[in-house]
Amino acid sequence: MPFIKKNPKKVGLAKIAPKPISKPKEESDSSSDGYENSDGEYVEKPKYYRLGGYHPVVIGEDYNGYIIQKKLGFGHFSTVWLVEHKENKVQGALKIVKSAKTYTETALDEIKVMKKINECDPERKENVIHILEDFKHNGPNGQHICMVMELGGSNLLDLIKYYDYKGIPINDCKEIAKQILKALDFIHTKCGIIHTDLKPENVLLSFTIPKNKKEPIPKIIETKLADFGNANWINKRFTDDIQTLEYRSPEVILGLHWGCPVDIWSHGCMIFEMLTGDYLFKPKQGKTFTLEEDHLAQFIELLGYFNKKYLNIAPQTPKYFTRNYELKHIPNNELHLWKTKDVLIEKYKFSPEIAEPIASLIEGMLIYDEDKRFTAKMCLEHPWFK
Repeated sequence: MPFIKKNPKKVGLAKIAPKPISKPKEESDSSSDGYENSDGEYVEKPKYYRLGGYHPVVIGEDYNGYIIQKKLGFGHFSTVWLVEHKENKVQGALKIVKSAKTYTETALDEIKVMKKINECDPERKENVIHILEDFKHNGPNGQHICMVMELGGSNLLDLIKYYDYKGIPINDCKEIAKQILKALDFIHTKCGIIHTDLKPENVLLSFTIPKNKKEPIPKIIETKLADFGNANWINKRFTDDIQTLEYRSPEVILGLHWGCPVDIWSHGCMIFEMLTGDYLFKPKQGKTFTLEEDHLAQFIELLGYFNKKYLNIAPQTPKYFTRNYELKHIPNNELHLWKTKDVLIEKYKFSPEIAEPIASLIEGMLIYDEDKRFTAKMCLEHPWFK
């Protein structure tokens, strides 16, 4: 049943290493590309170092003038390495994509998106990661698309973890939220790009989070929106299978048109998570109801019932709702309505004076109708940021 009225969650490994949104047919035989080794590190499975898969990398190797320094991590599509150019000494993050055709096509689309960002921000002033270079590399497992990105620091999830999932200080949260909104306004209005996968892992900070929690966090926080591998153009869609579950918007679940407002919805969820350390929505499948029904029930509990006109035009409404506009397997009398402001005050002990403007902003970012939902610019003009 809906999360916010139940036991609070603390983020686990699923949050740190989420499953990909969609998986190409080449590798549908596995639910995960990684595992925890004997040292407690989450690493990629050796079986994916094969034709069509990852490229084997050795520290000190030269890739188009960039020398491999150390491994930064991996994802479903690629491994990522710290590199330094042997001539100009510029450091970057080298992303080496799996060589299968599906990944190559996705990478080429990502490069087009990144080049559009560079074109719209030649002086690199915006709060987004930029691409420095791209090239192809032939290896034993095929030809790999390579992208050298600006180097970021820790991600926002690392900061949430630093504070033990109890919430980032409000002033820091406000500054981070504002910078993300500026980045969204830039990609939406100047670039014609929808990120579609906004979450803490995809927001990079300008510093490394201390492992020792006695060490203070730097006072100046600069954020950069990263990972445009799932991005879509406003006027061209690559897929409708978008957004990580906890940040997924109702229009995506119900099969309606979606656009830039999906990023605003995700960011509204993320602001709550920054402030509290908890997901705003954490749907789970039950014995009598589906994952999507629980997700919709959680929306209703926090934001109220869906407008009948809205449900009448949603293609997936018959799948989840009765003719009386009730969820098929979660009746209205089992829902517990709880306003955002009250959640912040009663569960997280915010004062009413602090909770009210936060709730006002978040609820504006979580309006069901995408045409009425706040834009990034509208959010930046909200009293909470004044």
